[in-house]
Amino acid sequence: MAASSVRPFPSLQHGVGPVSVEAISWALNLAPVPRDRGGKRNPACKAVLVGLANHAAPDGKEAFPSVRTLVRYTDLSERTARTALDRLEAEGIIRPCDPAIVAAKIKRADQRPQGWDLAMHLVRDDLDDEDLAVLPLILGRLNLGRA
Repeated sequence: MAASSVRPFPSLQHGVGPVSVEAISWALNLAPVPRDRGGKRNPACKAVLVGLANHAAPDGKEAFPSVRTLVRYTDLSERTARTALDRLEAEGIIRPCDPAIVAAKIKRADQRPQGWDLAMHLVRDDLDDEDLAVLPLILGRLNLGRA
């Protein structure tokens, strides 16, 4: 019999925090994502942004998964995940959060990842009113609207 890549799920050693539906919804539907040379949204940046959103508060703040966790989520290489973080930061879609917040939650300094805040006030510029009409729950929770 061939070896399987599936194994039983072990009990969790670390607590799992709440998941932010608002941040994940923003990352999937509304977030601007850096574009490649061909004009298409960069899928690595999108995947890393969704991974960050999975750890963020509802307002997009205080996301601090390790790069190793982002690699596990996205199946990207560590280098590609770090490059995606750099691009997201350079375009203002994420910004470093207060290191004191991470320190308050993770006591051991050698185990503290970089923390990030998501710029959830930013919205893709290619959504028209019809696209936004199907997203009222997200827009309502994020208090976003179109001018």
